[in-house]
Amino acid sequence: MQSTPTRIDQGRTPCEGYVITRSVRGGLLRGGTTVEEGARTKPCYVCGEHKTLDEFHTHPDGADGRLNKCKLCAQRLMRERYYKNQEDPEWRAEQRVRSKRKYQRKKELHPERTIRTGVGPAAQTKVMCAKRAGRITPKDNCEKCGHDFSEFKREAHHPDYSRPLDVIWLCKQCHGQLHARYGNEKSVEL
Repeated sequence: MQSTPTRIDQGRTPCEGYVITRSVRGGLLRGGTTVEEGARTKPCYVCGEHKTLDEFHTHPDGADGRLNKCKLCAQRLMRERYYKNQEDPEWRAEQRVRSKRKYQRKKELHPERTIRTGVGPAAQTKVMCAKRAGRITPKDNCEKCGHDFSEFKREAHHPDYSRPLDVIWLCKQCHGQLHARYGNEKSVEL
């Protein structure tokens, strides 16, 4: 199989750029890696392995439109940096401020988006905590259609949010149908 070197370095000298090999008819490239026709490889500067271009994130400043480290190495380096920064109290304080600013900007840019607060989520939280603590026990069957919850997902429906632990246990299908029929009314009777 014949391979031809192809330069994709936007006019750099050979020592600054890199040469990738492109298979003329597909098949084996250097190192015995089987690739499809027209696939190109480049080395990761972190691990040094030659990988196909789809194993690199896209980046507008790259000579070939790709980042110079593979996705796996980029992920590993980001994770290491995150855990290292978590130990730095100064970085955490700055991050807390950045997050608050970002939240305020998004809130100002999109006032029509409602933030999930209010009686509905509070009632859902109370049901989850009560279920975990054993104060309420979910039913084994849907109260509307009788489906066994081993086959369908169990969901708690609140007919009245002012009584958060007074719920009706429905399967996902019945719960969706109920809300589709009545919308998001505060009080819905079966």
